[in-house]
Amino acid sequence: TAMLLVIDKSGSMRKQHKLLYAKSGARAVARNLKDTDLFGVIGFDKAPFVVAPLDYLGKTRARLDDRIERLKPSGGTLLLPALHEAKRQLERQYATRKHLVVLTDGETGGSGSDYLDLASVLRNELKITISTIAVGKQPNLRLLSRLADYGGGAFHHTTDPSTLPDLFLDELEEKPKEKTMVERQLTPIPNRRSPLLKDLARQRLPAVKGYVQTRLKKGARADLSLRDDGQRPPLLASWSYGRGKAIAFTS
Repeated sequence: TAMLLVIDKSGSMRKQHKLLYAKSGARAVARNLKDTDLFGVIGFDKAPFVVAPLDYLGKTRARLDDRIERLKPSGGTLLLPALHEAKRQLERQYATRKHLVVLTDGETGGSGSDYLDLASVLRNELKITISTIAVGKQPNLRLLSRLADYGGGAFHHTTDPSTLPDLFLDELEEKPKEKTMVERQLTPIPNRRSPLLKDLARQRLPAVKGYVQTRLKKGARADLSLRDDGQRPPLLASWSYGRGKAIAFTS
């Protein structure tokens, strides 16, 4: 395994101790890799900052904690140069699995098409997969989700920075599970034509504190939906199946 972490070190990462938890996650990943695995860390603000060059852990483990501690929050946010630095380091290494994990709490800067073009090259030509972790309420969730999609990895979003070490560790799995959980308070919007809701369709419904991202299947009806980042994901859906009905509630 060759695993490279690209961690946002901009000034906003100071809030809620986000960078502190990110560094804990980086150390946890290193502890769970073998000495024969390759591991590296790149920090970024407006420019990439190579914290620990990608190398065999057997050579770098003794001084890795000190190197990770060099990550200090400051500056703005521009992800693209850091991805190019990650590409440069990963493409020249031999490994059965090459995986890149990006963590940010803000807008990434630059053109979305540039990111997706690079992700396609990494995955299709260089066999490097990308997962993304968005922390807080400010990141460009649509772009980070698409970056993970184009990169063949998982997309994570959390508003609780203390979960970052666990999210990093999830990425050690050979085939990361799809991460679809969104954790924030949203109010369900009823479909007034839904026969399931009846009188409830005209009432204001209580908020949910999170939901699992899904897409409405063909032939299904969204009985409850949510308004989130310009999208209308379903919360309650129903459809006919044989002589009966099936219902999915994805809170």
